[in-house]
Amino acid sequence: MPIMIPDPILASASKAEKLIFNTFKSVAQRNWEILHKVEIPSHASSPNGVEIDFVILMPDFGSVICLQVVEDESYEFKEGKWSNNSDPSSKSPLERAKDVMASLRVRSHSSQPLSFGYAVVFKNDQELTLITEYNTYCKALDPNQVDMILKNYANYRLGGHLDDWDGLNDKQYAKRKDERQNAQLILNNLRTDLVSTSEIIATIATIFHDNLETHHPQLLRLTDDQLKVLQLVGCQFPTETDNPESKEGEPRCVVDGAAGTGKTVLAIEIARQRCEAGETVGLLCSNPYLSRRFANWTETLSDDNRSKVIVGTPATLPSQVFEENQDLAAKHQQRLDASSDLEGSLKLGYLDNGWQQFIAETIEDLNTLEQRQALDYLIVDEAQNLCDKVFLDLQDTLLKNGLKNGRWIMFGDFKNQNIVAPEIGQNGKDALRDFGLESEEIELEINCRNTHEITEKTFKLVGIESPPMLGVYGPHVQIEYFSEEKQLEGILDNLIDGWKNRSFQSRQIILLSSGTGGEFNTSRTYSGWQLLNIEKDASPGKDNTLRYSDVYDFQGLESDLAILVLPQTEDQVQLVGGLALPREKHLRRVLYTGMSRAKAMLVIVADELWRTTLERREFLRDKLTELQQAK
Repeated sequence: MPIMIPDPILASASKAEKLIFNTFKSVAQRNWEILHKVEIPSHASSPNGVEIDFVILMPDFGSVICLQVVEDESYEFKEGKWSNNSDPSSKSPLERAKDVMASLRVRSHSSQPLSFGYAVVFKNDQELTLITEYNTYCKALDPNQVDMILKNYANYRLGGHLDDWDGLNDKQYAKRKDERQNAQLILNNLRTDLVSTSEIIATIATIFHDNLETHHPQLLRLTDDQLKVLQLVGCQFPTETDNPESKEGEPRCVVDGAAGTGKTVLAIEIARQRCEAGETVGLLCSNPYLSRRFANWTETLSDDNRSKVIVGTPATLPSQVFEENQDLAAKHQQRLDASSDLEGSLKLGYLDNGWQQFIAETIEDLNTLEQRQALDYLIVDEAQNLCDKVFLDLQDTLLKNGLKNGRWIMFGDFKNQNIVAPEIGQNGKDALRDFGLESEEIELEINCRNTHEITEKTFKLVGIESPPMLGVYGPHVQIEYFSEEKQLEGILDNLIDGWKNRSFQSRQIILLSSGTGGEFNTSRTYSGWQLLNIEKDASPGKDNTLRYSDVYDFQGLESDLAILVLPQTEDQVQLVGGLALPREKHLRRVLYTGMSRAKAMLVIVADELWRTTLERREFLRDKLTELQQAK
């Protein structure tokens, strides 16, 4: 769904405005920003200022559309002409929208021209009519078509070519990506010019978190919590333009935050600044699929000052340290080839896979290097999974001056997502203390990912309360039940067909399982999309495959729409080696991790055996809330 500002809609809005507003909230264009009741200050060409019902910022087309909504019986639109029975000399709504467009064009201050357009939605006799600047119109308009009509209008009438990726070679693709980011930056400045209150800005803290690979740091909109972390570790704010340099800050820091509080975004930003300051930075995570995303991002970094960011998991990051020593590099590759399980994401029981011997041999080889401690700075993401002593020993060897005296920062959700801990209930931060590490601790308390509806449903079903993100609302969480595999396939067919028909791309959807993912039928297609496990998702640009994963492989990642499938067993989930996990202390965290992957929309598809459990949990949580409010 787009970012709506403000959200929810103002109570004073007309019925037609609310209808259009709610329609926009359910469309697929996540990177659109739709501003409601925009007042454009006065300037030379408009001394009294102007107001418009909606301004739609469309970075994928490099377009801005001003949309006026008219709900007034005095207006008529017949045979392509407007009339106002009460004031025939007044400007038509289309002309007023054109005035607003002209004012916005002046205020954009853009060296790269954006495409501007204007349109009117006219409600009369319970019927909607949409009219564009070309007097092309759609009468008896279905509200659910408004976004598609405006998208086509921006693409074909306004020349919004930035959404066209077909047939591009690598050089053209890179140029188009750069054009898109430049358009995003210009529209960001325009929106900032129009929206000034701190409360509304707070609602869009997450707006550019999709762009981890961006090379425009100014696009980041960080929360106050995140800015405090940057300040704590001696980094500058992204909006500052001076040359970054190492500043005094806490050398060792643990950042604890629930799902969606922006830990990965901070990890990326700190890595960028440390690299630009001339340092060699290690970016370590437990998930190879998150590591792949980090690796794509590092390609945008400049290597002019011979600094670099090396990324990977405990299995793969040492490979880059051994690059300049062919013998050690080959030896490490042999270890990887002999222990292929270690290259996957960590799951419960991981220590049985041979990690201790693998890392002990890796450390022995690292110690033979002339400069064995390769990293000036270490950043660990999803650190709750990497606080076992075996991983801390590796980090200690890689980092200059070791973990006790070196410079590092660890990001983790230690309370809610330690789903691979060898002992249920173990807290990764306890392991850090047992290792003898002292560090500054800080918490992130603002959810920058999930809508209000997703956090509310998560709280009711698993009892973990997520911090709020002010004002960001979306569709209600949908729950479906199935009793057999064939019925599950039919439910998934209908869901995916529905979202595809609403312009969702396959890259915006993830099929998640709280089990092993074996319940997904990979021998068939869903709405024409072939299922692809993210383990094999080596081409992120492909748009004809539908990704699926278990919760472990998708930890640390996110998707606009998550369809979370709960397997057949009610009290346990079958995982590695037939291991059965207890429902409450562990599976609760697995469900929390899976549910919180969804940014805008969440659908839960559960076996019928789950119905009583889920319904009772929600009922009891509602009753408890009522009792607390009655006190």
